[in-house]
Amino acid sequence: MYTTIPRNLPSQEMVIALINRDNNLMLSRSDVIVTNPRANPNPSVIEGTIAVRDTEADLLAVFGGDFKQNAVITYRRLDADVVFGSIATVVRPNGQRLVSDLLVDINRLYDLVLTVDDIVDSPIDLGTLPAKIDITFKEDNPAWQGTFEVRVERLPVNLDDVVVNKVLPVLRYPTGQSELIQGDLYIYSKDFTKDASVLVNVDFNTPLDGVMQVLNTAVKPDVWVQRAQTADFNLYNAEAIYNGPVVDTYSTRRGFTRLLVVQLDKLCGNMAGRLLFHYNA
Repeated sequence: MYTTIPRNLPSQEMVIALINRDNNLMLSRSDVIVTNPRANPNPSVIEGTIAVRDTEADLLAVFGGDFKQNAVITYRRLDADVVFGSIATVVRPNGQRLVSDLLVDINRLYDLVLTVDDIVDSPIDLGTLPAKIDITFKEDNPAWQGTFEVRVERLPVNLDDVVVNKVLPVLRYPTGQSELIQGDLYIYSKDFTKDASVLVNVDFNTPLDGVMQVLNTAVKPDVWVQRAQTADFNLYNAEAIYNGPVVDTYSTRRGFTRLLVVQLDKLCGNMAGRLLFHYNA
C-alpha cells in the first residue's frame, strides 16, 4: 500500500523515509546521510504521475555502522512553489528580525519542522506592514527546493483558536472558598489613618489587643474576640504577616502610604483569609 511521507519530519529524515518506504527498510540517520542533492542528469518519469525524478543525491553510509560503501539515489524534491504557491501564508509580526524567525509560525501553521539549516537566512525589515518575505530553500536541501512567499501583517485573532479550554470552573473567590466571610474584603474599603499610631507599631510578634480594639471601634456591631476555641470574629492565633508600603502582593488600593496585613487562623469560625488595614502614617 502506498503511504505518504509525513511532512513533520526534518529534511534528511523525509528522504530516508522515502527510501525506507520503497525498499521495505528501516534505515535511520544513524545509518545513512543524504548529501549533495543536485539536478538529475537523466530525469525519469515517476510511475503513475506526470512528475519526474529531478534530483540526484549521494547516500552515504555512516562510518562505523552496519553499512559500507555509498549509493546514488534519484527522486523528486518537494517544490515550495507547488506546496505553498496557492496558499496565503500569513504570519503576525512578533519582533522577527531574520527570515529564520518566521519558521516558528510556519512550522506551527503547517505542521512542519523546518530549521535555519533548511533555508537561506537573511535580515528582514518589518518597519512597514504588511510585508512580503521570500522563503528560499538552500540548494543543498535534500527534501525541499524553490521559494515561497510569506506575508507578515497584523490580523485579528480567532477567539475560538485562542480560548482552547471553554469549559471553565467558578471564578475564584478572594480567599479561595465561598462558605465563610471573605476576610480580604471585610475592611478593604475602610480608612484606618486615625488609628495609625496603633497600627504602625504592629509587627510579627506584636499581641493583637490593639488591633482588636481598632476593629471593634470601626466595624460595629461586629464584636471581635480572642478565644482559644472556634468563635466568630476571632483574632486568636491570628498573625501580622506584613506592615509596610502598599504592595500589589496584598492590595492594589491607592491613596495610602501603608498597609497592615493580618492573617486569620482557622479558629475564626465565620471568616477566612486576611484583614487588610489601609492607613497613612
